[in-house]
Amino acid sequence: MESKDVKELKPREYAEIKQMAEKPEKAARKLKRRKRCSRESKPCVCDWVSSKERDAIYDKPSHEDPNPLPHDYKFTYDEGIANFLSHAICIIPAIIAWYRIQSVASNFKESAVCFVYGTGLLLLFFSSSLYHLVYLLEQTHSCKTLCHKIRPFRRFLSFMDRAAIFLFIAGSYTPWLTLMDTGKMGTAVCRAIWVAAIGGIVYHQTSIHTKYPKAEAFIYLIVAVLPATVLVSTMIHYKNSIELVLLILGGFFYIFGIYFFLKDGVIRYNHAIWHMFVNIGAAFHYVSMHHYLLNEVRPRNMSNHGT
Repeated sequence: MESKDVKELKPREYAEIKQMAEKPEKAARKLKRRKRCSRESKPCVCDWVSSKERDAIYDKPSHEDPNPLPHDYKFTYDEGIANFLSHAICIIPAIIAWYRIQSVASNFKESAVCFVYGTGLLLLFFSSSLYHLVYLLEQTHSCKTLCHKIRPFRRFLSFMDRAAIFLFIAGSYTPWLTLMDTGKMGTAVCRAIWVAAIGGIVYHQTSIHTKYPKAEAFIYLIVAVLPATVLVSTMIHYKNSIELVLLILGGFFYIFGIYFFLKDGVIRYNHAIWHMFVNIGAAFHYVSMHHYLLNEVRPRNMSNHGT
């Protein structure tokens, strides 16, 4: 379905889109009422907003709210394609990375934590790609009956997409906190990070999430930064600091990427840019983990078996 030019929009359609920009709360209530009416022939909340339409409406930035539609913003068609491809291209590399890091493990404990890490990595890219693909099909398909059938599945995938982020962050730190000599502090932090990850997943399903959307990003930071402080304090005593450098670089990409994650409707292709930051951060963390297992854990295990 091709988006119409602003000049071709009917007065009512243009007024509705403009109202969404100026009064998002009132527009959200109106759209909620519209959802209940299956006989409504006008475009629903799931219809595309083209780049030209958005540029015509958002050409004058608001000083009060730089992002007038953080909850109801619709990605353009090009943005939808970019959102899908930016994570879909990482599915096969994630499978290869999972296999390679699993093959480096030398005992059951290492295999278990590498399995957790690989599962979180693959789940992140697969669930995100599938969600954005279904979202794209729903927005572009002209059959409204099919759209109504796809919508519940898309909502489930939306839940999996957000849940996978928390599981991926927790799974990324689990091998480090388990295999490194971090003592009781590392064990406590490992448990705390999984509790925080589950709490973040539950929080996303509550009604409070819609009122305070930035709180989710704050939980991301807690889950990501808390274990990093323990790891950095432990790894800083190592002679070979390449793992530490790669770990810190990956963390920087995750943290800086959150800026784009919060810019729906403000920066074009912001979500795809956020995906690319995640891809680069995940790549740094994978290389760091693989290098650590190959050069630190395996020689240590071999020396223990030799003695």
